[in-house]
Amino acid sequence: MKKKYIAIYATSVTVFLLSILCFSCKAQKKGGAEENKVARDSILTLVLCNDYGGSVIQEIQLIKDEKTLQRAFAKINMARKPGLPVPKLDFKKEIAILASRGEAKGSSQIRLKLNSETSERLVFWFKKSQISESSAITTPFCLYKMPFTQKEVIFKEK
Repeated sequence: MKKKYIAIYATSVTVFLLSILCFSCKAQKKGGAEENKVARDSILTLVLCNDYGGSVIQEIQLIKDEKTLQRAFAKINMARKPGLPVPKLDFKKEIAILASRGEAKGSSQIRLKLNSETSERLVFWFKKSQISESSAITTPFCLYKMPFTQKEVIFKEK
């Protein structure tokens, strides 16, 4: 009889601990919310951010066709197994912006924000943001999309 109570007690404790582990893990939810917050206040939409695969030097590239996006992701995925999937964009309605931070220590990214818009041009500010400081050397990048425009697109560091 005593063994029966011990078995029931052990089973209930195990179920309780497993339920705590399952319902308390919020690491996946936190990352997505942070990324969407980056570009919520402008015409830009953040598509993807990653710490590895960007250019070794800081650069911002305006991508207006599928072929250029494919080439950019071929470069990003050069050292990845498996590679990141190429996002599906409608280049008749959208333009992509690939912002590479260059080499950095730790996790960081380039944040873009619309500064001004005229009938002839769009001016974006970009700011390098350091999320964490570590000894790891990364080459972070972010891919944004925005509605298609014929206006000149200019990037200025804030």
